[in-house]
Amino acid sequence: MRSFGRKKDNPVQHENSPFFEKTGKKDFFNTNHSLVQTKCAECEQEEKLQKKENGRDNGPKGNSIQKKDLLSTNGQPLIQRDDASFETGGLANAIASGTMTPDGLTGQTVYAENCRGLFGCRVGFTFEKAYKGTFAYGAAGTSVKGVYVKIVSDYDHKICGNCDSIRLIQTVRNVTKNRSGNMETADPKDDTRRLRSGWSDPNAPSKGWRVDTLTTLNNPFYDFTAPYDSQVGSPTQSAILWDTPGDWATDTNAGKEFQTFFVCEGMLGDKKTIAGVNWGYYIDDAGDISFRPATPIPFCGPSQELKDAVKRWDAIPGNTPANIDFAEENPVSHEGERMEVWFNFNSTDLRNDATIHSDLNYSLASHHIRQHIMATFLPKIIIHGYASVDGDATYNMELSKKRAESIQAKLIAEGIPAFMIEVVPHGANSDKSPRDLNRRVEIEMTHTAIPFPFKLPF
Repeated sequence: MRSFGRKKDNPVQHENSPFFEKTGKKDFFNTNHSLVQTKCAECEQEEKLQKKENGRDNGPKGNSIQKKDLLSTNGQPLIQRDDASFETGGLANAIASGTMTPDGLTGQTVYAENCRGLFGCRVGFTFEKAYKGTFAYGAAGTSVKGVYVKIVSDYDHKICGNCDSIRLIQTVRNVTKNRSGNMETADPKDDTRRLRSGWSDPNAPSKGWRVDTLTTLNNPFYDFTAPYDSQVGSPTQSAILWDTPGDWATDTNAGKEFQTFFVCEGMLGDKKTIAGVNWGYYIDDAGDISFRPATPIPFCGPSQELKDAVKRWDAIPGNTPANIDFAEENPVSHEGERMEVWFNFNSTDLRNDATIHSDLNYSLASHHIRQHIMATFLPKIIIHGYASVDGDATYNMELSKKRAESIQAKLIAEGIPAFMIEVVPHGANSDKSPRDLNRRVEIEMTHTAIPFPFKLPF
């Protein structure tokens, strides 16, 4: 949801605000669609704030969003924001006065493990801030009960693959408990949100789930458009989302469920959803608010809810398509494959020069190993070490072993389990031509065979 608590308290712009704006008019409606009267001065202020958020009116410097001139590798500006520029107005006052208090979730990190079909590819979601409570919503002249989160997301691009930029997209649904005490999807109570949710279609897949963005915006991502409630990530910069969803302070048996997604965008604009995290809040019948689930649930890849919500989003005229490639990234077996890296003369240092690029070969081999581990029962990696025929045979046997062990140590340091790796030194070898190509290691991907029939140990 776009923030209740950001600097510009504008009820008509928030995706999950209890208000929405009727197109082309200055009338505001509450969740029951009853008219809420506003003053002309308020209307003028709404227009001014809308212009600021859309970048048409820079306004005074004190109200401008703080940025740094950061660029991704394709030249796209990466919006840099800080907590102070988000925690303003009613939210800032509530934190200072204690009506918004930190939850036990604050500071916790959850990980989506082995994503993209790669062993060790993990995406972290840190709830650096997680507040709950009540804060004043100035534009509506009332109070909101909700939560405030700052979610910081990181990954290891050397394992998961390089992303030119990391963009965040979020899906949301309104929830309530039925008479049986089970959580179910609730009416979003807004025509735009209903359209995005497929609410009027009884057979809509993932009914109630929608792309979470302002009802006045057509960009599905939290990034380059106003109001900058996120920081776009890169291989060296965390992706961050600030959000303050809520309901009216008098509401009970109401809440929202979110799925926040880590989307990897390549230099050509191709997008893949690497991971997501499920989180939300619920206000019970007594009016007490809590995070739900108490511990967010991370997962790899896109959810079905995201796929369905994006499909609905893309079909709405005027919306900017998300253009996310939802093709599955499944593990790949590389059974029997042997990949080579080469070494300098009389050395365990990888060779990299005008003709040999061992670092690149090693990176590709590491990628294949991670795929193979995920796709194979009892995976096994055999490191074959070799030396050229120059010099003493005994010395060359030891050198070939050291070369294989250097690759073994490198793989273990990068998280490949030691028990999966076997070192086999072969000593001097003349299979390759020219001679220097024999100063090598071959990385074989296979599996541990289980003899059959075999006797169970019990």
